Amino acid sequence: MKRLCPILFALFSIAFPLFSEITDDSTIQKTWLHGHEDDDNTPFRVKFNFDSTGKADFKRKSRGRIQYAEANLEGSMVFYHDPCHSESVYLMGGYDYTRINWKRNPFFKQNEFNTLSAGIGAASKRMYDWLWLAEVKANFDVNHFQFSKYVTWDISAWGRYTYCPGFDLHFGLLAFTGMKFDRVYPIIGFDWHINERWKLNAVFPVDMSLQYFLDDNWSLSLAGKAILSRHRVGPNEHLPYAVVVYSSAGIELGIDYLSCDGRFSANAHVGEMLGGRLKITNQHYHHKKQLRFRTSPYVGGEIAYKF
Repeated sequence: MKRLCPILFALFSIAFPLFSEITDDSTIQKTWLHGHEDDDNTPFRVKFNFDSTGKADFKRKSRGRIQYAEANLEGSMVFYHDPCHSESVYLMGGYDYTRINWKRNPFFKQNEFNTLSAGIGAASKRMYDWLWLAEVKANFDVNHFQFSKYVTWDISAWGRYTYCPGFDLHFGLLAFTGMKFDRVYPIIGFDWHINERWKLNAVFPVDMSLQYFLDDNWSLSLAGKAILSRHRVGPNEHLPYAVVVYSSAGIELGIDYLSCDGRFSANAHVGEMLGGRLKITNQHYHHKKQLRFRTSPYVGGEIAYKF
């Protein structure tokens, strides 16, 4: 364990400055996308997760404090499965509620955002020792129907290569577009089953964690956390059609449960956000205002079921 501490510290030191630009944003999380890469007997999956931060002070005290909360409900269904090559294609849909509470906001009054999402994904083990996954997802603001202004896209392609038993390499791309906000990030890293109790996940930027398995069902984790949330406000605000991007990064302690049949999983976590920023721009993503805020505690959880 003493040998792992410098490794983990170095990985987190490199990742956290970059985490403030990237996200888990409910696009890809510790579970492999929507969990349809392994078992043709569970074509349906439902997942609910939430995170809520405490109030964080802006670095300029006159701006007051900001608080963030998000809840997400997703479902997916496999409609094509090839057992010979362990390939599947699935549809997914979801609803996301976001609250960015800043009472002294001079730019707009809106602090709640409601988003529906729909997409398609695929998983394949056709190539020996490889698992490939891909998703394309569109996100729609339910309060506005100007698709050219309010639709965003999340695109991912991810490969996992089993280099040797207990050690996997990860490669891929993660892309966000829409609302004049375009970003492409690499997915790169490894996961290592050190022994039957310990596992190190160093897959930037989607899973930076150290897990300790208590038994076949329960585990503890120390993990990095990244949040990025982008939205557009309505036309009747002081800054009409403004784009708002909330980003923050932190570290958390979590406890995870996985049922014996692998169908039900749950997670609860508590942590500290190590600061972040609120970016506000005009409708063309120009005249950016970068408002930085300090640390705050947060809590969250997730439950998922496959059937």
